Amino acid sequence: MRTRFRIRYWVLILAASVALPFLDAAAQLPEPSGQIAFTTRVAPNLFQIMSVDVRTSKLRHLGNPFAGADIVRWSPDGRRIAFHGFANGRWRLFTMDSDGTNVNEISPESGGGNPEWSPDGQRIAFVANAALFVMGANGANPRQLIGWPNFPGLMSQIGMDWSPDGKWLAFGSGFEVWIVGANGENPRQLTQIRQHFQGLTWSPDSELIAFPFDGGSPRLDIYAMSPLGGPTQRIAETRDLNETHPSWSPDGRHIAVSGQKGGGHGISILNVESGEVQTLVETPEWAQSLDWCDPTRRLSVTSAAKQPEAWGRLKQWIATGSQ
Repeated sequence: MRTRFRIRYWVLILAASVALPFLDAAAQLPEPSGQIAFTTRVAPNLFQIMSVDVRTSKLRHLGNPFAGADIVRWSPDGRRIAFHGFANGRWRLFTMDSDGTNVNEISPESGGGNPEWSPDGQRIAFVANAALFVMGANGANPRQLIGWPNFPGLMSQIGMDWSPDGKWLAFGSGFEVWIVGANGENPRQLTQIRQHFQGLTWSPDSELIAFPFDGGSPRLDIYAMSPLGGPTQRIAETRDLNETHPSWSPDGRHIAVSGQKGGGHGISILNVESGEVQTLVETPEWAQSLDWCDPTRRLSVTSAAKQPEAWGRLKQWIATGSQ
């Protein structure tokens, strides 16, 4: 009897030692962190680039306001910001330090909008004259990838994002979501939604693209789909919140959205796995062009397979086409 008891005792100890690390890891999933940059109107014909701390909800002004500013993007290391601003009578592309200082124009002769840093920080994609371009991060050597007449609906305000491995670009054209190789080859239409939407964002593990879509309802919710095509799936149903300008968190667990609820405005955080929605901060005017940065929590493509599944439910829905 004593031998049998000892065996059972050590079996229980071994089972607990195996199970507890997993339970502890699940209980200690890190809270979202980092900074979300955005633009908002602060006075008639005056727009301010701002950031909000994800943990404290503290707002910060970045630089001086512009007569117009509609796109803002962090560099991958969080040290620089590229943005599309209106100054001296025309729209231009700029970069500045993360605190709003050291503003430099990087616009090519053709002008441009919708800047988007490549994952390695060496290039910036942008839209100009109904065409998609890539140039050096300092504005040098702009090169057209695609454009008119094959993509007449390419617009600078609709949103664009690189795949995390830097091999593809997702963009909006003709009220649909498309992807194209970073060399301009193999463009492919993903959606059939016929809807003007605001913003799209590629998941950090490269497996999903999220964007606003009404899905036949009177409001916009955030939907996701595979870059290989297939069905779309709503991430969270918010009955009274109009969601636009999504930005995936660097660790892949959340999506920030600009939310409009009644006459109010603000930034909300969607939990990708649970569908839970929480208000991060209220803003006096519409928060546009959200971009989430946290270099310390960035999910690399090579390590994605080693990370815990943060959005397995969503991927399963998309793979099966049902909830």
